[in-house]
Amino acid sequence: FQHENIETYIFQYSHVSYMLHYSTMYKFTNTIQLLKLCKRHKLPISEITIRYEMERSKLSHQEIWTKMKKVRDVMVDAIQNAIHKPNVSAYKMGGGNAPLIYKAIKKKMILNSLSIKAMAYATATGERNSAMGRIVAFPTAGGSGVLPGCVISLGEEWKLTEETIIRGLFNAAGIGIIIAEGATFSAAAGGCQAEVGAATGMTASAVTEMRGGTAQQCANAAALALKNKLGLACDPLGGLVAV
Repeated sequence: FQHENIETYIFQYSHVSYMLHYSTMYKFTNTIQLLKLCKRHKLPISEITIRYEMERSKLSHQEIWTKMKKVRDVMVDAIQNAIHKPNVSAYKMGGGNAPLIYKAIKKKMILNSLSIKAMAYATATGERNSAMGRIVAFPTAGGSGVLPGCVISLGEEWKLTEETIIRGLFNAAGIGIIIAEGATFSAAAGGCQAEVGAATGMTASAVTEMRGGTAQQCANAAALALKNKLGLACDPLGGLVAV
């Protein structure tokens, strides 16, 4: 290369090389890569995921955090609407069960209140979706109840901070990236395990970090949860996956 000032050229080349390296510093497509990043930077999965998104979207840490807070708010709104203002779906196959489950929290049941609340919130999200209300497809509309059902109820019952809850969502998103890269979220392509199964794995990892678990424990939780959903089937009643 011809250059007027070789020192300037070397600096520019080094700077470009650094920027190219930096732009993919937090990129991962599988669990091994994610765990290596967590170990190298001494950061939890949630923070690695935020930095991954910073590189991908060119948004600031605060901007990405604010977006996830809005995601959490939509989740909570969907739950509250379905429980306190229930609507029946157009085909009359969904709606009204979430309030009944929620009322069971105060009754003497075999399961504890957290488990019942998680079921109520998950069902509420699904019913809100069936009634064409606004939900977060996390990771899909069909599997949208699992994550808010567990994460929001856990946050309430254990009185966790807003930061802990939002970090749980980012953690789940990190596991979701791996599933999207290596498999699919499409139920048409992968069966129900691609939606509810993926959501279960993502949620297991999120809850583990929310409880103070390590990155390795989060990955183990996701793997164990997903393994137990392999082969899961659903019933599309009348050709509609509404139940």
